Amino acid sequence: MSFFLFLLTKTSNAFSPSAISNDYGGSLSSALHSSVVKEFLTSDEKLVETLQADFNSQKPKPNKKKHNRRKHNYALRTQLLQEKADLKSYSLHSSAVSNLHKGMSIDDVIRAIKRAQSLHDVHDLSTIATFLIDECDKNWGYGFRGSVLSRLAVAALHMNQHSIARKAIQNRRVHERPSMQPHESAAIVRGLFRLHKVEEGWQILEDELRLPMPGMQLSNTASKELLKHRAYALINIASRHFHEGKPHIAALACEKMIELGPLIKESALSEDELSIPWGRLVDAASECNRKVDDSNDGSTNVAIKLSSDLVDCVLNAKAAFPTEDRRQLRP
Repeated sequence: MSFFLFLLTKTSNAFSPSAISNDYGGSLSSALHSSVVKEFLTSDEKLVETLQADFNSQKPKPNKKKHNRRKHNYALRTQLLQEKADLKSYSLHSSAVSNLHKGMSIDDVIRAIKRAQSLHDVHDLSTIATFLIDECDKNWGYGFRGSVLSRLAVAALHMNQHSIARKAIQNRRVHERPSMQPHESAAIVRGLFRLHKVEEGWQILEDELRLPMPGMQLSNTASKELLKHRAYALINIASRHFHEGKPHIAALACEKMIELGPLIKESALSEDELSIPWGRLVDAASECNRKVDDSNDGSTNVAIKLSSDLVDCVLNAKAAFPTEDRRQLRP
């Protein structure tokens, strides 16, 4: 625009009365000036339009992405995710898996569960639970249905939907017991203790991850997996409740680890196969010493005498396990 004004100014000055008077005299200068400028402006409209278009093209373009940016309505989103389950068409909020039906693949169901867990979509999780438990019979997804139900239970526990998790766990234990995997059971145990469902957590541990019967072969793969994941579950229970200042549950987990130690030795599990963070457990127990609360830690029906130093619980458990690391762990 500045260039256009510059050109117009220079042109107007060229035809000004003072410039024209030098050649034509002062009497005709004013009229001639007006007619020349008018003729110039009307005859060169195309030039003006061209200059204006060139100026507009040089203007900075607005950021379309900024104007088209999606505006989130979090209140509406929360309301949408909390809708009641769709029990007719089993429709979901997911664009990848829009609805459930018996002909769909196991992978699509797992994908829908993961999405619901990631977004805390209670509507989708409830719909999936109703579909798997009420709509599908025990022959659907034969061989994999137990894993799908365990994944559903873990997702429900992660979202604090205990009622959904309880239905999935019960259905899995009744109909899919032969296909239950130790790592799935351990994940369910961790989720229950995270929600402070202590009694249910102990029940799952002693049912699905119970100690092998005397005389059973412990060196095979199945026994090793069971012992390993029972150990990991107990470590998680002990660590969590030491940090939460609930020593009775943590001490009971350490007692169960002492019972497990000789079986770990017999199974010949190496440190590479079973890696236990003893140092972190000692730190957690030491922290619990400083903030212990004996009033009520949710450990009903737990009769265990606490040591004056909770670190001893961890050290006694470590002594029962095979280890090549003999360094002093006490801080």
